[in-house]
Amino acid sequence: MDLTRRRWCFVLCFVGGFLASNAAGQELDALLRRVGERDQAVRREMMRWMQHQPVVADSLYAASLRMEEADAENQRFVAELLGTHGWPDGVSDEANEAIWLVIDHADLDMQRRFLPIIEEQVHAGRHSDIELCDVAGPDLDA
Repeated sequence: MDLTRRRWCFVLCFVGGFLASNAAGQELDALLRRVGERDQAVRREMMRWMQHQPVVADSLYAASLRMEEADAENQRFVAELLGTHGWPDGVSDEANEAIWLVIDHADLDMQRRFLPIIEEQVHAGRHSDIELCDVAGPDLDA
């Protein structure tokens, strides 16, 4: 088991055991905000390389690999969190957004798996109908 996977396992065990406490809720919030920051940072990097003229294929390819790695780690974390504990209560808007971003950038199987949870969040007012449409777009009907 690699170091990153062990770190996420530790975090999930910690969060699972202490989710009800305020300190753990703040820690989870901070973790989710970092997940969202990482999600967006790798995409900004990709955009910079795509706009670079002339295009540097090796750098663009390396950035795409970093994005795939970040997405895979983020998706494992969010899938474990939602699958074990459901959508966390009491986290910041940024943390809620991070969960949504990870699902939005996932493959269709993960989007289908968590669509009902996103629908619940839309009905609870944590996400907009537009975000729901983005995840539940035409590809999800296939």
